[in-house]
Amino acid sequence: MANIEKLEKTHFVLKIEDINKYLSKSQMWSLRDITKTIDEKRVEDGKHPTSENVHVVINVDEPYIDEIIDTLAVNGHWGFGEEAQ
Repeated sequence: MANIEKLEKTHFVLKIEDINKYLSKSQMWSLRDITKTIDEKRVEDGKHPTSENVHVVINVDEPYIDEIIDTLAVNGHWGFGEEAQ
């Protein structure tokens, strides 16, 4: 298993399938309102809206995760906060 114990968590992911399956229509609208607000505030801060970002998500329990981590580390995209400096 990958060494992720000290990894700083900077994002969280909601699976669209889970949103559609488990949230009520009202909750979906609330989530939409929240994400809309975040997008608007990011634009005010000069950043791209989150809704325009595209990410690759890989579960840490995948058998090839250590290879992915090695690739990220070589390219400077893996670290443990200040310890990575």
